[in-house]
Amino acid sequence: MSYQLLQTPIEYLKGVGPQRGELLRKELNIHRYEDLINFFLIVTSTGRVITK
Repeated sequence: MSYQLLQTPIEYLKGVGPQRGELLRKELNIHRYEDLINFFLIVTSTGRVITK
């Protein structure tokens, strides 16, 4: 996977958009595609879901 692709802002992911992108940034600190991948790797490796 290209490093440049991983640096794409999360709101450009299909189905996310500006409003959900803002929510992901505020609630889960997910700003880019890379952050989203790392978030799911942590959740699946620990078996825990992070909640507030």
